[in-house]
Amino acid sequence: MTVVSRHLGLVPTLRRIRKRGKISVKSMQGAGPYSGVMVPAPVSRRARRTVGTTAACLALSLSVVVVAPNAASAAVARRPDVRVRIAGNVPSVVASGPVHAAMIRAHAAGAPLTLNVGLQVRNSAELDDVIRAASTPGSASYGHYLSAAAYAARYAPTSASVASVEQWLQAAGLRVTSVSPDRLLVSVQGSTDAIERAFSVSVGDYREGARDFYSNDVAPAVPASLGIRWISGLDDYAVARSYAVAAVRGGGFFPHDFQTGYNTGGRTTTQGIGFTLWGAPVQQSDLTTFATHTTTTPLVISAPGANGLDFIPCSQSACTLGGTQDGDVGELDETALDVESAHGIAPGAHLKYWLASTSDGHPFVASLENAVNAAANDTAVKVVSNSWGIPSDGFDPNMDASLQHAAASGKTFFFSTGDLPEISYPATSPYVVAVGGTTLNLASGSFAYQSESTWSAAGRGCSSVFARPSWQTGVGSAPTCSGRAEPDVSADANPATGAYVYYEGGAAQIGGTSLAAPLWAGMTADWAQARIDASKPALGFATPALYLLANNPAVYHQIFHDVTTGATGGVPARSGWDEATGWGSPNLAKLIQIDHDLITTSTSLHSSRNPATLGATAVTYTATVSPTPSGGTVTFKRSGVAIGGCTGKTLSAGHASCSIFFSQAGRYGVSVSYTGDATHAGNRGSTITQVVGPVPPPPAGYWMVGSTGAVYGFGLSKWHGNAPTTGVTHLEPAPSRQGYYVVNRAGQVFAFGSAHSLGNASGLAAGETVSSLSVTPSGNGYWLFTSHGRALTFGDAHFYGDMSSVALNQPVIGSVATPTGHGYYMVAADGGIFTFGDAAFYGSTGAIRLNRPVNGIVPTPTNRGYWLVASDGGIFAFGDAAFHGSMGGSHLNQPVVGMVRYGNGYLMVASDGGVFDFSTTKFLGSLGGVAVPAPIVGIAS
Repeated sequence: MTVVSRHLGLVPTLRRIRKRGKISVKSMQGAGPYSGVMVPAPVSRRARRTVGTTAACLALSLSVVVVAPNAASAAVARRPDVRVRIAGNVPSVVASGPVHAAMIRAHAAGAPLTLNVGLQVRNSAELDDVIRAASTPGSASYGHYLSAAAYAARYAPTSASVASVEQWLQAAGLRVTSVSPDRLLVSVQGSTDAIERAFSVSVGDYREGARDFYSNDVAPAVPASLGIRWISGLDDYAVARSYAVAAVRGGGFFPHDFQTGYNTGGRTTTQGIGFTLWGAPVQQSDLTTFATHTTTTPLVISAPGANGLDFIPCSQSACTLGGTQDGDVGELDETALDVESAHGIAPGAHLKYWLASTSDGHPFVASLENAVNAAANDTAVKVVSNSWGIPSDGFDPNMDASLQHAAASGKTFFFSTGDLPEISYPATSPYVVAVGGTTLNLASGSFAYQSESTWSAAGRGCSSVFARPSWQTGVGSAPTCSGRAEPDVSADANPATGAYVYYEGGAAQIGGTSLAAPLWAGMTADWAQARIDASKPALGFATPALYLLANNPAVYHQIFHDVTTGATGGVPARSGWDEATGWGSPNLAKLIQIDHDLITTSTSLHSSRNPATLGATAVTYTATVSPTPSGGTVTFKRSGVAIGGCTGKTLSAGHASCSIFFSQAGRYGVSVSYTGDATHAGNRGSTITQVVGPVPPPPAGYWMVGSTGAVYGFGLSKWHGNAPTTGVTHLEPAPSRQGYYVVNRAGQVFAFGSAHSLGNASGLAAGETVSSLSVTPSGNGYWLFTSHGRALTFGDAHFYGDMSSVALNQPVIGSVATPTGHGYYMVAADGGIFTFGDAAFYGSTGAIRLNRPVNGIVPTPTNRGYWLVASDGGIFAFGDAAFHGSMGGSHLNQPVVGMVRYGNGYLMVASDGGVFDFSTTKFLGSLGGVAVPAPIVGIAS
């Protein structure tokens, strides 16, 4: 997973301090004891640090931050009296200080606030597996989505959890007004001063440029035992906007024009369609007039069954059919566009529209969350159109939990990507379909499809918050990052070719991706109805099926209009998927026909040896597709990344094979997918867990490097030469351990022995330095990491993201690749951990104030944990990293500058070359007591 975010986690236990009593020296210049080392009794390090966050507009991290006293003295148990702060739950412009947004006054103490307290989803990773299986054609569980009862029993917060949260909120002087049907949201009201006391925050009125907003000053603190995920409503900084754009002239396409252009086949449906927005409902007189002008069946408000329409108002507490409607008419053009367009494409559907309450024309965030949650819980709708978004690469955890529930229950939420060429949430959520925009050209008179081009204002982008979903394949190299890319699909959005809309007693021509979303929602309702009529599994969450169909080259150009002209935001359309229009727009009748006729397939995967022994011959994987197709290809992936030489493998009698070498021990997810052919549907295939072991001990040797490039070898670590440079920051062994790299602050790379130099850093900013180098498992590439958090790639090193666009609290001082080479860690001087690719987060010291800065990170051989080392020799162990001792609390002659895994433990080295050995492996020497020409800056093995 690619996460460009600061993880602030629980503090590890710092246990006993141990040091070898006699540390010997072995070097080219003689031997002697490491002098002046004190061995004190075990002590604990007590430290605190105030929390900072680099979260984007909404939230980039959900890790909790311990704020209890003496946080570093022991691991913090989750007791009711322990309070944690919800990291990132404060706008970044406030968290980053007055340079971005200045507080102008305290928010009125008696002013009422309404919040949504979001609870943690139970077994969330397992729930994602359920969604994947139920929505993936070819899976044995395809179409088997969760009922409300099944979701509540296994994944929703428990009733006991909700009761505990309600009890705590009420005891804090707040009033609980409602609990969502899936128990994800607890709505609560209170005065500003009561909320400040309850959550240990101060709410102020802020100004950013010409805009005023209110916000909490720090992340809210809540009891750790309650499992609170997020709190919405403490600020009104993020503003949702609708994406309707009016044309400068009247007219526009009628529903039957879109039916003809997108070849819907004139279908009707009994599938319910939902919508979310805010403001007032459309009047019945406008809907009746629209039907008369367009010769369509009229929608009837409050009528049951086919062609009925319910407007459901959503307050900050709940959504109630028949409740008081909001009087804000500012979005009536959007509301009318939604229902008239979707109904025109899918006549017969019963529509439900959840409308959030507003203030100054903007929706309350709690009301909007309630609207999305209500749509997710309504069993009568399976398709939901949302023509709005928040222009930001952000994240609302409360809303995303509702969208995850919706996908698990078999719903497809469509979200517009926006009317500016930028990224927008929730379109970036992995639980929705992101809909971009085109300019649609239809033949005069017949309205037959002629062509489409990219609408130049359509939203698009690639998220640094959400990882690339497993189903989002075939996107090639177009996205600007390795995260969730948008759009998935597109439809007409240019207001110059927009829809005819009737509202407030008049006609208008309206476009925007606000048009594209309800068009796709209506067509998907038709598609879902066709599957029911054909006795096929329920369509449910449609995105994986869309990608499987689009990735089948034998049918892609029959079922999609591949938009290859135009651009948005400088990103051009091209053949296949692109960041301008996704896969393009549908030829719906052909899509339904081909989806109906394709033979369902499944792909099994077999490993030639599992477990496999590290260093043995390659492991061979064989994929078998059944029933046996006549064409199509399969692609093998390891840890979610396509394997070089194993993509697009041609089938022979339904089989294809791929051989893989493993350079690191551990557990790997190996998967296979099949594209499909003209008669056989593609499938995601199966995934197996490959075990590679046993874990070999590190080689009996190590190197040290000085700041002027001198290298010292110990044991089996052979000396291959010194680097003729100054300002050295790091030494990195070649994978064969028969050579090494030396890198300096300017990013010059010096290669020795079996190491291959592939280039140096360039374009460094003022004050930016290269802090480390990590080599790929093949030895044919490496990454250079800088103090600004940039990752520079060379050779076969792939870019998985970096921190270049984020203002860091402290510089990045160390980095390391994962054993697979498909990700990497960065660590800042305050111990904040940044993870990219398949690097997993297990904790950090970013939540406390350290005695001395962190200066290194070392992963465990399993890649399921890591150690951090500070300059005073303090060790922080996370995940499966075992604590063997530290020098924390000791008086050192010189600071510790590095650490390396060694035998069953680790070694630390000080800047004078003294080595502290915390292992049972034979000690091979140090430079302690030797007059080295320049300070030691690192150690490697």
